Amino acid sequence: MLRVAAVNFRTSSNRSELLARAVKLIETAVTEHQAQLIVLPEAFTGLYGVDHFAANAEQWKAKDSGTQMMAEQAAKWGCHIVGGVIEQHPINKKLFNTVAAFGPGGEVARYRKIHLSKVQVGPDATSEGSILESGDELSWFDIAHGSEDGRGWRIGLACCFDLRFRELSDMLVKPPPHGVGADVILYPSSWLKSTGDLGHWESLLKARALDGQCYVVGVSNAQDDAQECVAYGHSQIIDPLGQVVNVCVDHCADELVVGEMNMETMINVRTSMIPLEQCRRPIIYNEALRNAQQNPNAMMRPPTGFGSKE
Repeated sequence: MLRVAAVNFRTSSNRSELLARAVKLIETAVTEHQAQLIVLPEAFTGLYGVDHFAANAEQWKAKDSGTQMMAEQAAKWGCHIVGGVIEQHPINKKLFNTVAAFGPGGEVARYRKIHLSKVQVGPDATSEGSILESGDELSWFDIAHGSEDGRGWRIGLACCFDLRFRELSDMLVKPPPHGVGADVILYPSSWLKSTGDLGHWESLLKARALDGQCYVVGVSNAQDDAQECVAYGHSQIIDPLGQVVNVCVDHCADELVVGEMNMETMINVRTSMIPLEQCRRPIIYNEALRNAQQNPNAMMRPPTGFGSKE
């Protein structure tokens, strides 16, 4: 078993207060819920939004930074802690939307968000790429304990808008050499309420869990209607059958969403209940596409709405 605590978290412009509150939640997760993996949301050290990223930026493990706090707490409690920050490169000063992961012995992974949010739905408009640099590498780490077979758990990292791109989750969960073989995907997020209200958050989390037959943890900043970019909350843990293990009760508040992940359950889904890998036909897929590519009528018509827009 792996005990996980997802932290639905209220953000503000007061970093010191935010970090102090996060420390208390981490302590509660460990001491009251025996959590081995604690996950904080995207850019949790300040307000989310292009107008706030520069002010929220921190260098890796600098004094009074979110990364310093997570590293210290992971060492103190002997657990793994993951959370999102706006990272500033120490030399060129470029900004990245980064998910940091620390274990008892120090840094275990650093993921720079590959897909930068670009959304215009209702009152929300995001354009992270106007301020932030995108990453270009996969990131994951292993937790040695907590599985029945002794192999431990492989944890894949992604971030918010990445949830919309199955290509990334496929690379994280597929077995080598086509992927890194993750058992769990974490999505620290500040998911927009506008698309959350449309059902995208829950639908996509369940889709990624069903696609990869893995556990998925969606961790969002809490909803605060007074903020310019209103987050959705609804932090939750999904199992390999697409079922909700646990979801927060009050999506506007600080709340620990705790659940257990069972390796035997995941193996059973993958090998017996719905053995997708046994049923895949990659050779047929490749041949079918080649045949379609030889059909000029098929290739001359681009999908509606997917062309470039100047």
